[in-house]
Amino acid sequence: RMAAKSLVANRKQQEKLVAGRYQMGGVSAQMTTMKATAAMTEAMGKAGDVMGKMNQAAGLQGMMGNVKEYEKQTEKLNMTEEMMGDAIDGALDADGVDEESDEVLASVLDEIGMDVKGKMSVAPTARPAAPTAEASATSDAEVDALMKRLQGL
Repeated sequence: RMAAKSLVANRKQQEKLVAGRYQMGGVSAQMTTMKATAAMTEAMGKAGDVMGKMNQAAGLQGMMGNVKEYEKQTEKLNMTEEMMGDAIDGALDADGVDEESDEVLASVLDEIGMDVKGKMSVAPTARPAAPTAEASATSDAEVDALMKRLQGL
């Protein structure tokens, strides 16, 4: 009987020890969480301080002035670029580049036997019929011959 009481007492003591162990584990986890929260709070406080110092150092008015100056300089650059483009176009037009290119185009068309002005006056206004396979083969040969003549120039 004494041994049975001792056994029951030992089991209760063992249960208390296990419960204490779990309770200590829970307390340990809570302490770890509290430590992490404190470290995060400290880091956030330091980050806030740094941001405040950066705001003071940068100065909002100075930044706004820089942005306005950048916009002015960008607008000046755009106007200068446009004026330069107009000047270059004017210089090229003044030299007769358009007339010269028209002459070169006309001479090339004359060499390959195309009279654009004459053919435009007699150009049909109705849609032509679909070409046959024979006509398509002939036109391909003509195109090849014209391409060889152009490459020879």
